[in-house]
Amino acid sequence: MCKVYNSVGCLTTVKTHLSRHNINDFNSINEVLNFRQNFLSLRQQIISRHEKLIENERNILETEILNLDTRIKTGKAQFENIFLSEIEELRKKLDNISSSTSLNFIQRLFNFIKQWSLNKKLQTL
Repeated sequence: MCKVYNSVGCLTTVKTHLSRHNINDFNSINEVLNFRQNFLSLRQQIISRHEKLIENERNILETEILNLDTRIKTGKAQFENIFLSEIEELRKKLDNISSSTSLNFIQRLFNFIKQWSLNKKLQTL
């Protein structure tokens, strides 16, 4: 048999060691021993909880990706429609200018300049 002297000092030493390693969850030796006995089940609970959280986040991200894909497709279609209507409008203006047969030299010069600028716009689009 042995006698334990200064058991409070041992507890203080253990608490100091745990505090030094940023472990502040235990207030007694019984809590430490209970933790040691239940460690495997606690670890499994933590792992399973985090697996569920990761799965939930994955599902949320998948739905967000699908939503973003549909928004991108609709935005692309709208942009294409606007772009094609703008091109069609420029072509109509170009046809209107080229179909006008005015005999005045100044008007023909202005029409030529308008035609040239519309052709440039069409080329840049």
